[in-house]
Amino acid sequence: GTADHLQRSLELNDCGHVELHRAAVSDREGMLSLAIGASSELNAVTATGAGNLIEVKAVTLDRIAAMQNWREVDFVKLDVERHELEVIGGATAFLASASPLIMFEVNPRQGTDLRLLELLAETGYGFFRLLPGPLVLVPFDQLEPLDPYLLNLFACKIDRAVELAAGGFLVQPGAL
Repeated sequence: GTADHLQRSLELNDCGHVELHRAAVSDREGMLSLAIGASSELNAVTATGAGNLIEVKAVTLDRIAAMQNWREVDFVKLDVERHELEVIGGATAFLASASPLIMFEVNPRQGTDLRLLELLAETGYGFFRLLPGPLVLVPFDQLEPLDPYLLNLFACKIDRAVELAAGGFLVQPGAL
């Protein structure tokens, strides 16, 4: 249903340059179980048989990037309800060749899994959080306790960080 609403919105807003893929992004191709929650924000890929499940097609970002011949991608938003490690695991070639700013959800109150940071760091990514007020990205210190109100972190490679800093959107590490 969510994909149907999105497709209709794309049509109503004349977004012909946007292509909707009705698939879950993961670390492998095939089929995955998607648990359907009380609202679409609670839908999640799952390995367990609990809840209302549907089978969905799975793709990798590497495969989609190759099929679509993506040259430059500026921004990737991950909101995949604890499936981030799998998504990044299926994006190694894409992330090696592209340098998008990646926004991903964290929820300290639900026990944030910071293994994603390790995986992204292996690909050359550094980490930032959004500073309220001036609305700029500032370095994220993994050693400091997580703010319980932190909702998202951002990851980018140095080339993207330099570009964002030049535009006044990011404060470089050590500049504070």
